[in-house]
Amino acid sequence: MMATRCRHLPLSETKEVARYLASLFSCDVESLPTELLIHSYWKLMPHQFSAAMAYVSCLRRYGLILKSQFCQSLKPYYCGRRFGEFADVDRLAVCRKLSSRNGTAANYTVPRSVASMTRRYRTCLAEIRITVATLSYF
Repeated sequence: MMATRCRHLPLSETKEVARYLASLFSCDVESLPTELLIHSYWKLMPHQFSAAMAYVSCLRRYGLILKSQFCQSLKPYYCGRRFGEFADVDRLAVCRKLSSRNGTAANYTVPRSVASMTRRYRTCLAEIRITVATLSYF
């Protein structure tokens, strides 16, 4: 039987989750991360909600599903495919900084390729965000 190892959540991470949930539950779309707006969940579960079907059609019409898949291919594996996949505390701190909205890993040493891929990934997401902002779906 495998032992479960829990980690103490830093206050900054707890605050970020609280901010995310507040935006989600108050339908503050402008504050939601781009990753949520284009997440593969929408493509895989469009029949869960009637509004989701129209949203997925909108994503497809503007090529955002393909674009989001391309962006995901740029995301470095350094942090794992799921947050916390690599349990090393230092790496989690770096990954949290890399994935935060305005975060950089400037105070941390990351492989040059990871920094480069992260910049390309964030640029790709920014381009999607601009496209999403111009849509009249919401």
